Amino acid sequence: MEGLDEDGNPTGGWDLDELRSVQDWYVRYALLSAEGISEVASIGGLVREYQIDVDPHAMRAHGVTLHDVFQAVKMSNVDVGARSIEINKVEYFIRGLGFIKEVVDIEKTVVKVTDNVPIYVKNVAKVNLGPALRRGALDKEGAEAVGGVVVVRYGENPLAAIKHVKNKIVEISGGLPEKAVIDFSKTTRVEITAFALTHGFTAYKDEGLDQESWLAWLKTTPADNHPEWIAHSQINVVPFYDRTGLIYETLGTLNTAIWQELLITIIVVLVMVRHLASSALISGLLPLAVLMTFIAMRLFHVDANIVALSGIAIAIGTMVDMGIVICENILRRLGEVRGTGGKERRNDDAASYPPPFVSRPF
Repeated sequence: MEGLDEDGNPTGGWDLDELRSVQDWYVRYALLSAEGISEVASIGGLVREYQIDVDPHAMRAHGVTLHDVFQAVKMSNVDVGARSIEINKVEYFIRGLGFIKEVVDIEKTVVKVTDNVPIYVKNVAKVNLGPALRRGALDKEGAEAVGGVVVVRYGENPLAAIKHVKNKIVEISGGLPEKAVIDFSKTTRVEITAFALTHGFTAYKDEGLDQESWLAWLKTTPADNHPEWIAHSQINVVPFYDRTGLIYETLGTLNTAIWQELLITIIVVLVMVRHLASSALISGLLPLAVLMTFIAMRLFHVDANIVALSGIAIAIGTMVDMGIVICENILRRLGEVRGTGGKERRNDDAASYPPPFVSRPF
């Protein structure tokens, strides 16, 4: 996960927790929907979480226990149903939505009520955002990065699954988060504020940039008119390790080896057998056998992987041996039947051969 500008150059400006959140809550689920994928594991970055630092003295003063705080936060982040009510002959379902969206939601959670006075979480603890405990990191060229590993489902075609993942990445790339990134080494806060006022919008909002205003201006202004200290950065999924090249290279090597083996074998058969019809019969068997094998693989949905192609290459040698043995036996028997075999035999071996025109099974 990297922030890139319109030209595809890295821009930076994204924190590790921002990249990890996008990976965990957007990219991961999108890639899981791709055909043939069983799991997408996130690596690197900082997992953002809500952290509640309780104050023991405040808890003792308000008579609140740690279990009370735990239960209050837990129950404030669940949806509850309240059956339904009927108004003007229309039935309405009632439910309470308890999804925490920001730190203030936790701070305003009621832990306990004493003498009709609610005690909130903010009265006994401090709530903030922080990183979870880390179990690893991802390094790219000496810099820490955020990424993920896509696992192919057992029995699926890896090459087809990779193509599905790439198509899904292209599909979601336009909806990934974007922001305006300012290089403060080339400008100052005063210059940024003056530039924004000149173009009719505010530069800052709360503690950071007014991203909506800056993005609107960047999208409606040609890139040539952008100052050098600002860039439009959007998160993109950059391939870190792609097996496609290895798969194509391996399959191409095996395919080349099979056709070269076929050609060399045919030449050797012609030289060694020295019988045109028999050589044509043996040589024609090889491409037909390979073709029939590919047809069977197609019908029974067998992947053309390394094991399958290697097996075909090994089987060519066995088929040639069998073809040569059978053809030589046929030629010898035909020579005996036609009476030509005796002329090529020595006299002392004549008794070991059957007389001409005697029919014997091959």
